[in-house]
This record gives sequence, structure tokens and C-alpha cells, in this order.
Amino acid sequence: IDKLCIFDHEKKLSEFSRTPHKCDVCFEEYKGSQCMQFLPCDHVFCKICMKGYFEVLINSGDVNQLLCPKDKCESIALPTQVKELVEIGLYERYERFLLQRTLDQMSDVVRCPRKFCLNSVLKDTDSNMAQCNSCHFIFCILCEKTWHGEHTPCEIKSEKFLELYKAYQSSSDSERQALYKKYGKAQVVNVVAEIESAEYLKSNSKPCPNCGAAVQLGMGCNKIVCSVCSNYMCYLCGKSLNKSDPYAHFRPGGPCENKLYEGTVENDAWVDDFDEDSDDDFIIFV
Repeated sequence: IDKLCIFDHEKKLSEFSRTPHKCDVCFEEYKGSQCMQFLPCDHVFCKICMKGYFEVLINSGDVNQLLCPKDKCESIALPTQVKELVEIGLYERYERFLLQRTLDQMSDVVRCPRKFCLNSVLKDTDSNMAQCNSCHFIFCILCEKTWHGEHTPCEIKSEKFLELYKAYQSSSDSERQALYKKYGKAQVVNVVAEIESAEYLKSNSKPCPNCGAAVQLGMGCNKIVCSVCSNYMCYLCGKSLNKSDPYAHFRPGGPCENKLYEGTVENDAWVDDFDEDSDDDFIIFV
């Protein structure tokens, strides 16, 4: 039976080589020997068109898409067909891409993070450590930095705080545990608290125009004093005030005319006792 199958296949190839076929790309007619046939779809294209097609895809690294050019067809070119049409150097590149694609799909294989290397590395099954057998770099597979020990969490750079915070907020229980494993629970909790504090200050405070410290308004008026640099400022518009007469800013003709108490928590008894010359008529939180 096997011999009959081989004979039948060879006969079909012989007939295909002698028979003229129309290329579905350039629409020119060629002998079968000048064409390539995808299987199992049986779509036929001339070798000239397929050579250019393969070269473009391999040079772009898109080897996952060496598919039949026919619309919506999912037949894939055989490695032997590719080897026949492209130069040896390009074919070797194609083989490397195929190998790397296979390795990338393996859960126990990672890439060396060094850009000049990028070798495939078998990771340690008992830890997050891996050693490249090409450049000998020992690294953490989680953060891809130099190995820092099993009991030392990965470092979180300040520019990554917000990214980590967003990941934490949208994570499931299992994803949150993975963050704890990578960075350490204490470090993750501290970053989340820091971001939330910064967000709170952003929504509930204003920067001092003199030193930039965050200033919050307590019970009192909109004339406030920065507890860091003692600068007088208006909480409404954020501008510095003249220390010799800070309330001129709120009097008729001033930038915030009649807005001394606008938006503040008013206390009628407190207002009755208000003294313009006192700096103790408000509470500042920094």
C-alpha cells in the first residue's frame, strides 16, 4: 500500500509538472515545473511570485505568516518549498525564526535579556534564576536583571510606580499574588500607598507658588500660609499674596474680590471672631 501511495504521488507530481497552470498572483500561465502548489488547498502560484513573497515575509520576521496568498486560505508553505525558492542565507534566517517560535511556546524556556545575545535559556525549575549558556549571564526571569537572590524581591524603579499601581488595581487574586512574588508584598503595598497619597494630594491640595509644597485648606479662609516656607498665598487662584496686606487680594478691586470664604467650611461663630491681622485664622496641612 505504501508503495502504491508513493507511486500515485509521484505520478501526480509528474502530471503537475507537465501541465500548464495559471498563477493566482500575476495571472500568467506557466508549466507546473515553474509553479508551486500549496497543500492541502491545491492553490497554484508561479515560483517567481512566491520567491518575492517569501523574501518579503522572512526579511520582516513574519514567518508565522508564510501562508497561501489566496484570500482566507490557511495552508502553510512547507520548509522544503521555501528552501527551493530563497537564497541559503535567507533560508537559514527562516529556520532560526521557526526555532525561536517553537522555543517561545515552551513554558520552561526564556530569552537571555542581553540585547547582544538573546539566546534561548532553560530556566531553573526550582527558582526564578536562569543562566545563559552562551554569554553566561545569570539573571532573574521576572525582572530580567542580574540575579539578586531568591529572597530579595525585584527592584521597582520610580518611573514604574504608576504602571505597577494600575496593574495592582486591575489584578485578580492570582495576579496580585504574582506581583507579591515578584516584588515582595511590603514593597507593592508601599508603592500603592504612595500613589494613592499622591493622588489624594493632587485632588485635595494645591502647590505653594513659592516652594511647591502641597498645601491643604482647613477650616478658615482662602488666605493661607505655607508651613514649609511661610509664604502667603490664595488657595483659590494659587497666587502669592503681599505679606504687608494679604487681604487686599480679596477686597473690592482685588483678583479674588469678595471670595475670602468661597468654597471654605464656614463657621459663623469663628467668622465673628475673625481678625485680619492674625495668622492663626486657618489650619494648614502639608
